[in-house]
Amino acid sequence: MKKLHFVALFGVPLILLGCGGGGSGSNSSGGSSPAVSVTTVFLSSGYDVFSDKLDWSPDGRTIAFNGSVTTGTAGSSMDVFTVAAQAGATPVQVTDWTSQGFMNGGNTPAYLGDGTLTYFTGWWAGTEAMQLMAASTGQVLGVPAPTVLHAFNSSNLGQAANYSANPEPVTLSSDGSKGVYCWTASGASWGIYLLNWTSGATPVVTPLTGMTTCVLSKDGSYLAYVKTNGQLAFSPVGGAETVLGEGSNPTWAQGNRLGYVTSAGYTIYTVGTGATKTWPATGTTFQNAAISWDATKVAFRTFSGTSTGVSFATLMN
Repeated sequence: MKKLHFVALFGVPLILLGCGGGGSGSNSSGGSSPAVSVTTVFLSSGYDVFSDKLDWSPDGRTIAFNGSVTTGTAGSSMDVFTVAAQAGATPVQVTDWTSQGFMNGGNTPAYLGDGTLTYFTGWWAGTEAMQLMAASTGQVLGVPAPTVLHAFNSSNLGQAANYSANPEPVTLSSDGSKGVYCWTASGASWGIYLLNWTSGATPVVTPLTGMTTCVLSKDGSYLAYVKTNGQLAFSPVGGAETVLGEGSNPTWAQGNRLGYVTSAGYTIYTVGTGATKTWPATGTTFQNAAISWDATKVAFRTFSGTSTGVSFATLMN
């Protein structure tokens, strides 16, 4: 599984400065001269970091991503990796898709509030079975074995079996009781679904329409999404939407703070107060950006030529 690459320049850790602007770049929450400090975690031709959403551990020490090993005997086609959020760190392969066992392979990582790393796997051995796996502490290449956090199948979603489709992305409430799954490939019949396990092992499924991607807040009460007309919006689950305008790559921090990318840089909007602050970042492309739980850092995919990697921006002021 290969992902699209785009042109951008990254090198060693650097400082990028910017100042507040008008329009979508205004800072209604106050503060002056917001800036970002960018750290390149790794950039290598030995790993292919897929153009999927990254995710932060709750303590902000680790970044999880979807990708593959491209060199050596440990090559993989679609796996979950983690990497320490520090310059020069080496990725750790958590899953092992080549094992041909559903409990070992996986993709679309998402952290729970207790630090558990989850990932999706399914479509094994010609079945409709899909699972949300929970990685064991220290799991590397599927060892020690993970456990099944939630199990469901395509008939729960009103769909026939489709062995080539995987949700991109999966986002979960911090307690793991709710999740949003976005199927964006392999046929027009697939879409975006909110799954709720609070009433039992079989999820209550709500199809979500009018959007191209969607993510669930940490407390499970809000959705943020890009509408089919390209506008960014959010809403309480089952409630009226608020359109924010230009924006992409929405992700949630704690406290119902919504981070997203605009042409002006990186913006955080706080639900309830309406406070908005933008960090201009000239020369930085926040591809597949994900905000940390405490809203102080933004992880994103970085690339140069045939090399891909992970960087993060620390939001200052």
